[in-house]
Amino acid sequence: MLLYKLLVGSLAAFSAVTILFSLWQWGDYLIFGLTEDAALRKDLSSQVDYTLIHAKYSPAQIQVLNTQVFAGGVNKSDLVAEVVNPNERFFTEFDFYFIVGENKTPRQHGWLLPGEGKPIAALGVEGGAAGGDLMLENIVWRRVSLHRIVDTKAWADERLNFTTSDFSFTRAGGIPEAPNAHAVRFKLTNQSAYSYAEPSFYVALLDGETMVGVLPLKLPEIKSLETKDVDLRSFAESLNVDGVKIFPLINIYDKNVYLAPEK
Repeated sequence: MLLYKLLVGSLAAFSAVTILFSLWQWGDYLIFGLTEDAALRKDLSSQVDYTLIHAKYSPAQIQVLNTQVFAGGVNKSDLVAEVVNPNERFFTEFDFYFIVGENKTPRQHGWLLPGEGKPIAALGVEGGAAGGDLMLENIVWRRVSLHRIVDTKAWADERLNFTTSDFSFTRAGGIPEAPNAHAVRFKLTNQSAYSYAEPSFYVALLDGETMVGVLPLKLPEIKSLETKDVDLRSFAESLNVDGVKIFPLINIYDKNVYLAPEK
């Protein structure tokens, strides 16, 4: 009988505690919970503006530093613009042309490696252009995966390691076979471990630290550690050159630019 009374007392006490706890929870919900639920429904129905997040991770625009006009020959001009890709993890491709007065130059395709700066040009434009505006269209950005390339600059420097030596400049009249043309000669060495098929370059002509012209250069191929003798001509008047700077026009993200290793 004593055990029975203890059991019934325990069950009664447990029931009283749980009933009191339930009443307390219901009271708390009726007083505070309804207001919190209304605020929660309001928050869930609102829209988050993700544009600020997109802006943070989107690429910065291509920078156009300046556009210059150089004499390109008899009644011809070379329009040259220096462009920079300020993004370390984005490769970009684009179409470009120059507007000269009421005319525009033929559309060309260009690209910039991550962090790269180089000239792009419309060479041999008819007439003595006084100036031109660079137009960029169809700009496409591609993020370079961190899992593929950790340091994009070091990766590019390893592949585009070209040096020049033995530079010489001969003014027009000093070459019997081309008396009306200036001669720009130098040796171009591929110091990288990579060989390229049909590589193209812009050769910036320098007078001190100032660029005074640009010449195109295209080779059938250049192998790793190979040195090529380069002989270029310019018909620009009053040209004085004491050095050159090489800008490779090689899309190293395209596997087709590489020569297959020799067996």
